[in-house]
Amino acid sequence: MRVALLFTIAALHAQQPRNCPGFPNCLYTPASETEFVGQTIPITYDDVTGTERTFEAYVRVPNVRGKMPVVIWAHGGGEGIGEARSGTFERPSILTASAGYLTITPAFRARNPEQQKALCAFVGADTEQLCSIVNSTTWDRPYDIQAIIRLLRRENAREDSPLYGRVDMERIAVGGHSAGSGGTFAVAGAYREILDKRYGGLDYFEDPTPIAFIVLSPSAPGDSNMFDTSYRRPET
Repeated sequence: MRVALLFTIAALHAQQPRNCPGFPNCLYTPASETEFVGQTIPITYDDVTGTERTFEAYVRVPNVRGKMPVVIWAHGGGEGIGEARSGTFERPSILTASAGYLTITPAFRARNPEQQKALCAFVGADTEQLCSIVNSTTWDRPYDIQAIIRLLRRENAREDSPLYGRVDMERIAVGGHSAGSGGTFAVAGAYREILDKRYGGLDYFEDPTPIAFIVLSPSAPGDSNMFDTSYRRPET
């Protein structure tokens, strides 16, 4: 069963006392810590416009036997980040890797003007004014996350890969912050609305592989192209 976890820490704290049986101070501490090794890898794919998209990710591989569950941490910020090892979910990534999770920390990149122009043509933003309001981050984040999942699937099946047979493809979680949370929502099945057209589901952003999602500081309904227009609307 796919599970979505939405952390609204401040609101929950204000509404009720902290009660987390088995978790002192409501904090998760791994039962044991394991060493891990890390490596930066490039990820490249062709987007829906036929434009090549490249970014890097830092992969932390725990020193454990057998198949490893996976956590993908998607950072926020529309401007992108050039270096993946530090500054992008570093502390949570160290925590999950130490707990035995194969941990992927991407450094997403913004589109250059030509790439932005290609996306605008695809979504029908046929004027400079319309193109200027197309938020490419909301489009690219879920596809970048999908590219990571495809990479894991390939490496898990490739016999000469150090990850051959080591990735538990049935236990993958995706977590994100801000713009990264929007990408996480979209991978989980949420729709985005761009120039009055809704994109989402398996035809676009959704990936059926992950089973758990963590969204931190997500955009409000109607913001960042999120399709939801108001609270408790049955159709959304």
